[in-house]
Amino acid sequence: RVVIEADIGFQSDDNFYTGFSEDMSAGGIFVSTFDFRPIGSQLAINFSLPDGHLVSALGVVRWLREYFGDDPDDMGMEIAL
Repeated sequence: RVVIEADIGFQSDDNFYTGFSEDMSAGGIFVSTFDFRPIGSQLAINFSLPDGHLVSALGVVRWLREYFGDDPDDMGMEIAL
């Protein structure tokens, strides 16, 4: 995993959503968000790297982490890119 702080835009066929990421790995990116999409959903992902490079990719929701503690930023979904 690589620590990366980035605002994430993602969209399905019908809607546009936003979230925040704090880390990325070869397997995907964890997006902290209240706007869960169902596991298996395909999404278009857009974010900027710290150097300003814009990344656009297609991803699939692999797992969800629902709210379980004091920090709502802990909830979100892992998106495989």
